[in-house]
Amino acid sequence: MEQRKSRKRVFLAFGLTLTFLLFTAGVYAPHGACFDTGGEVKSLGLLWAYDTEAVVRFFESLDATQLACYGEFLQIWDMLFAALYGLFYASWIGVLFGRARWFSLLPVAAAMMLDWMENLLEIQMIHQFAQGEVVSAVFVDVGSVLNSAKWVATTLIFVVLVVGVVQKIRTWIAR
Repeated sequence: MEQRKSRKRVFLAFGLTLTFLLFTAGVYAPHGACFDTGGEVKSLGLLWAYDTEAVVRFFESLDATQLACYGEFLQIWDMLFAALYGLFYASWIGVLFGRARWFSLLPVAAAMMLDWMENLLEIQMIHQFAQGEVVSAVFVDVGSVLNSAKWVATTLIFVVLVVGVVQKIRTWIAR
């Protein structure tokens, strides 16, 4: 019975991995192309941290259509991306840790929520910039902290996955 559950978890993890990869290549990347300027900064969320100057410089590198596209991308596609990477990572943690996985899922939940909150702040910054207002330094600072925390949580996810793989290998070798 436990072996059957384990197989189901593995199939689910592979299915979610395939879904994540197909979404990334077929939907996410093409929708992100509409604001790609070929510049150094592709998206604020890919930076470790940012300040008001970096935000304004990035927004200024986009024309009005690209800025609107970036806002839509954050509101729709990046939100879905976070949900899918959360499910993808959580499914593999389930495979590696079985019932003892709940504590290991905290970084996954944190990364998703931090990503969503940072996106919402970026969307507000885009609205301010598009309306000719000064981009809120508070939004920038909080968004940057959320973004950095997201990257810390993502790093913890990888640590959890590596620990799980090492434990599985040790168990397999011990047999």
